[in-house]
Amino acid sequence: SSDGFAFVAYYESPATGDYKIRLSKCTNASCSTATSTVNVVATSTAINQFAVSVGTDGFPVIAYTTTGSILRMVKCATKDCGGSVTDSYITNTAASYLAITVGTNTLPVIAYSNSSNSFLDVVKCGNTSCSSGNTITANVNGSVTTTSRKSVVIGTDARPIIAYMNSGNLYTLKCGNDSCSSGNTNTNITTAYSTDSNPISIMNNSDGFPIIAFRNASGYLTVNKCTVATCASSNTTTIVDASAGFNGTSITLPSDGNPVIAYQGASTGQQRVLKCGNAACTTSNVVTVLETNTSGAGYSSSVTISSDGKPLIVHRDVNNFIKAIKCGGSNCTSQAAAAATLVTTATSTNNFTAYGSVASAIGSDGYPIIAFKDTSMKFTKCSSYDCSSVSTTTIMTSGLTYLNDVSMAVGTDTLPVITYGTYDGVSTFSLSMIKCGNTSCTSGNTVTANINGGTNVNGGKKFVIVPADNKPFVLWQDNGGSIWFTK
Repeated sequence: SSDGFAFVAYYESPATGDYKIRLSKCTNASCSTATSTVNVVATSTAINQFAVSVGTDGFPVIAYTTTGSILRMVKCATKDCGGSVTDSYITNTAASYLAITVGTNTLPVIAYSNSSNSFLDVVKCGNTSCSSGNTITANVNGSVTTTSRKSVVIGTDARPIIAYMNSGNLYTLKCGNDSCSSGNTNTNITTAYSTDSNPISIMNNSDGFPIIAFRNASGYLTVNKCTVATCASSNTTTIVDASAGFNGTSITLPSDGNPVIAYQGASTGQQRVLKCGNAACTTSNVVTVLETNTSGAGYSSSVTISSDGKPLIVHRDVNNFIKAIKCGGSNCTSQAAAAATLVTTATSTNNFTAYGSVASAIGSDGYPIIAFKDTSMKFTKCSSYDCSSVSTTTIMTSGLTYLNDVSMAVGTDTLPVITYGTYDGVSTFSLSMIKCGNTSCTSGNTVTANINGGTNVNGGKKFVIVPADNKPFVLWQDNGGSIWFTK
């Protein structure tokens, strides 16, 4: 990002409540500390896929699809996405398997499979937030179908090049212009080389021509070095790690011009990194195992170069912990420090246990407040707009087994009001409320159970607002589907 430090975006699918794309911004080169995680996207409809890049302003852009494969894009206004974001609808043409990059003209480019016909489509955004003037070009690759993961980069000629798979074959699509609307060159790089489901990664090499890391048919990490901008001829393909069973790949280019690739050795649960011995990765490559975990390490690997020139690898383990590993040198044969855990979903607020939920609002001081349930009912008060400094208070420790669907508002007296549903585990659902005793909910709280007089509350959403009379107004649904309100 703009400060040279990495950010990590990830998807969270709770047992109940909104689906989220969340972002943590590292505050140093090793990612051992980070700002509080923010929800960049929170939606009641399932998020199917997303892809991330960085704008020319150094701020994140995130393309994602929701239920129905509706394609949207978020443009952050700060490096940590802690301020306002612009969330723009792009198209409902059944988008899947996304890839995103940003052109030298500051405009994002999104490549995706059109699920209705499996062809490759491209969006050229009309502005930096993709909110208007977009150009959507269908079937850019001449009817070669693709229902696989993709990777896109902007060439030195300012035109996109897309790597994708079709029936186990590696292809590249070199666009003839910046919107891929004409003059495109589609090239079959290899045949019968990989399964379509595995990630591939493309970038510009030091000579300005693409280099692609992918998995071959034997499960080996393989690199294809293009020698022309279209990758249409004289490619060099090299198996760089013949340890079968690798999953995923991410490639980046340090200042010496020799690529670094992060990937998972799936058969042994290893996070590996490969430092190429030359620009084409044809000789003197060095493979280093950074982390081994019998329960799995190295899922969803991503590598970038930190501000000090040393690689930083972020990955997810089988427990859904998100970790960062800072290399001790440019070849990554050693670590600067033990892996830093950025997100621990088994013990943190990101663990939405059965019937859990979360709600947020803006406090009377203009800073966010958050009420949520993990192993207890908690309240977080932010002391800055981006929640980089927070204080968290436990406000309930009992009656939580079936607590669900938290909603929150702030009264005219500046005090938060939190509503939620409960279930007795047998047959009765009810609506309850907490009135905080101060703005941080640290003392003097009042808990009132069954405020709706015994009518069974559906397990779905509840909404609370506080009108000018400072008396909460709660909208909710009963088990028969009728909509009620409680004043």
